[in-house]
Amino acid sequence: MDYRDVKKRYWAKVWPTGTIISCKDLLAQKGPRKPRHGERWGNWEWDSKTKELLFMGVDGTSGPCYSVYLDEMKTSAQCLDWIFQTYQKRWCSRDDAHALLDAIKDLVNPQARLCSFGVERNEWKKAAS
Repeated sequence: MDYRDVKKRYWAKVWPTGTIISCKDLLAQKGPRKPRHGERWGNWEWDSKTKELLFMGVDGTSGPCYSVYLDEMKTSAQCLDWIFQTYQKRWCSRDDAHALLDAIKDLVNPQARLCSFGVERNEWKKAAS
């Protein structure tokens, strides 16, 4: 299952189209559940045992042919390095790059854990667990 669909369904239930929700109620939401082993973002699949994002081929069914190691994203520079290393691959389409960014956002939460307010942070032990 694509984890982006899990998030869409969660927010559609919490905040149905056309309804008004107060800031207090919105902030009280815990958000969707954490990604589970095997969930996907497009052609990327989460392996929670190895903490890898596996690219499953351009058709999404070829089996793992590239790995992004989230354990190696302990700084914002390391995170950016993985993003741009992957983006420069010939097989990486814009949709694949966007899905990778969504997965990193959902699994690592780099804005909060690596570089909030433009300051380098290192809160990896809480990420992707």
